[in-house]
Amino acid sequence: MAKFTTHYDNLKVSRKAPFSVIKAAYKALCNVYHPDKYQGRHDDALQIMKLINKAYAVLSDPIKRAEHDKWIEKIENGFITISSAKERSESGRPINKTDIGAYFFSEKCRSSTNDNNNFWIA
Repeated sequence: MAKFTTHYDNLKVSRKAPFSVIKAAYKALCNVYHPDKYQGRHDDALQIMKLINKAYAVLSDPIKRAEHDKWIEKIENGFITISSAKERSESGRPINKTDIGAYFFSEKCRSSTNDNNNFWIA
């Protein structure tokens, strides 16, 4: 199975993390990757912050978090594949949210960082 990264991975928390842990992780990552503080390229900092903000927006909303969890389960159980989601996206056809969830990640969306963290752009 192709490796995929979730919003939990982007915030570096476990799937069972309570909201307080998610919020603390978000704040800590914002302190490190804020464009005014980040030691790397400014463009990288902007991309990473966009990713961190999106992950926090999903995981802080109980409804969106439940949808994201269902999407993860579907991939893990083999109901959908990352490659099929990628093919549908690249072909220009609309992606059915009930098939793959609201979010998916692909290899070509990988963002590079100076400290080799695995951040993905959704």
